[in-house]
Amino acid sequence: MNKSKDLLSIILFMMTLLLLAGCSVESRALWQVRHSPNPEKRMQAVKKLGEIGNEEAVSALIEALGDKDVRVSITSMEELSDLEVKAIDALVGALKHESFQVRRRAIQALGRMYGEVFRLIYEHKRFDLLSGKEAYVDRVGVGLIEKLADADYCIRKAACDLLFKWNWWWKPDSTAVQPLIRAYAAVASESFTQSPPVIVDPMSEAVYRTPHERRRARYRVIVDLMMETADLRLVPCLIDALSSDYRSVESSAITGLGRIGGEQATRAIISVLDDSSSLSHYQAVNALAKIGNSAAVQRLLDALYDESERIRSYSAGTLGHVDDPRVLPALLEALDDDSVHVRASAAYSLGQTGDLRAFKPLRRAMYDDSSIVRESAIRALGWPGDGRAFQPLISISTLSHRKPGMRIAAAGALGELGDPRAVPYLEILLADEYMEVRHAAAHALWKITGKSYEVSEQGARRLPNICSH
Repeated sequence: MNKSKDLLSIILFMMTLLLLAGCSVESRALWQVRHSPNPEKRMQAVKKLGEIGNEEAVSALIEALGDKDVRVSITSMEELSDLEVKAIDALVGALKHESFQVRRRAIQALGRMYGEVFRLIYEHKRFDLLSGKEAYVDRVGVGLIEKLADADYCIRKAACDLLFKWNWWWKPDSTAVQPLIRAYAAVASESFTQSPPVIVDPMSEAVYRTPHERRRARYRVIVDLMMETADLRLVPCLIDALSSDYRSVESSAITGLGRIGGEQATRAIISVLDDSSSLSHYQAVNALAKIGNSAAVQRLLDALYDESERIRSYSAGTLGHVDDPRVLPALLEALDDDSVHVRASAAYSLGQTGDLRAFKPLRRAMYDDSSIVRESAIRALGWPGDGRAFQPLISISTLSHRKPGMRIAAAGALGELGDPRAVPYLEILLADEYMEVRHAAAHALWKITGKSYEVSEQGARRLPNICSH
């Protein structure tokens, strides 16, 4: 009886071989990947399908991601990575597969596919590598966003890591809005009543030791992507994120609201600035300056009289970028503030306004009791391009005057002023004993003349410092 069974098995095997012999290479590879009991043959078939690379081959490779033999699964992942754009649609589809093993392998393949691109873009600024692939990148990005709420810890971690790498150069389009809203709702509603299981996997979340750290990582990525998307539909989520326990999340939410603008966003950011316990006042002030509507500007002007020196300084430092007639008088008044930092910020912003009426107040600020204010006023004199600033600036930039910071500030201002008469004075500074001064002079000369100047490693001589601080 056993001999009969063995004979029947041999006959069936021979018939299969005969059938496969008459099939195409693709058909044989497809059959072997799906039915061969030999993992070595399945692995060879996977490699053959990678060479074929058509739609059916890609589909079979996706199936092989869930192969019980890890070598076959990994080989399939490698072949899909090599197929580039041809495999992207299939891999994004595989992110929704019911098997967590298939989802894991698909996201690993996507990571491998774009890993080299990330490296080249980051190290060599090779943005041309993305040319023609924008639509695919958006599709993959949206697919990864959806995986931030996956039931599997490892998949959430892998999606988070990939999106974190993408976030510095990928700006999501409108197709990402709803997935971002769903991902935000999922991460915002998480509770930590149970500890996650111990995961032993190459994609484990060992980097994030606790549930809170894992949540913070995904929370941060989601809000950062919302900040980049800057879509009006995201305002409710970003406002909700302002109450996050994670400061980095709150800061990104404020920046995102500042980019979107509108009355609702303005009110939310003002509430942050009104909260004395908040650690994000700087981001709030900058966001209000970016919005620049009447309510935002008024709150910034009011902040110049805040009890907190820090808030007054932040506000004074951002108002120079705001186009509003109320700004100049307010900044001129801030030049008399008791705080050194507020006066320095006000001087900086007066230069940023480009208003020629700021020349005389800035010239007076050059003789402030504080060197911080003096340096800020000197730098600011160059920005409006007012020719009257030339004489005061060369008096500061002479070799025998003030400390190095003053000479650096004067060199920078002369470069901004762009007056050719400054060239001989700046050339003298090329021999300054301080490397920072020499570099500032060389840069200023380049801005004026368009020529590069060599900066020596050591100054030609030690320069006297005859003035007091």
